Amino acid sequence: MKPLQHLSDTEFEHLASQAARLPDAPPALRRSAVALWATRPATTGLLARADRVRRQILAVLTFDSAATSGLALGMRGSASAARHLVCSAPGLDVDVRVTPAAGRFDLSGQVLGTDGPGLILLTALGGGDDVLAAVDGSGEFRLPGLPRGRYRLTLRIDAGDGSAAHGDHDGLDVVLPEIDLGAASRA
Repeated sequence: MKPLQHLSDTEFEHLASQAARLPDAPPALRRSAVALWATRPATTGLLARADRVRRQILAVLTFDSAATSGLALGMRGSASAARHLVCSAPGLDVDVRVTPAAGRFDLSGQVLGTDGPGLILLTALGGGDDVLAAVDGSGEFRLPGLPRGRYRLTLRIDAGDGSAAHGDHDGLDVVLPEIDLGAASRA
């Protein structure tokens, strides 16, 4: 038998008429096949949110100013006490700044590649309370006055109202590489 794309119109019409004359599957077999793909009833409110499956992806560190030597800065730049990191995931980048401030650290940044608000979740890896910060409509966030330590940042993109405001990014957690506040500071 020839592949379908190599059939002439006449040959294709003949095969289609033969297929139309084939008997249908028995009703019981059709019902059991359909039951294999049965969907759960739609839920609303809190149950709908609990049923949603979030996608989680890992961002990769694409730039760390702490790894840049003074020679790489050239004559136009100078070493700064602030540390600049860029983490990338499919379709978005997260620009993070760590600035020493009176024995503590201010962490701020901007999410590039989404079109709306979200949340940044800061998790202290040595224990302690998680901290949430809003990501505003411009993609900016701020976490001031953090103590020295190791942290994980998770960007949570969720329209919340079920709308498609974020397109492919709706219901997505982007986990950034661990950040060690204080270890790579140039202060």
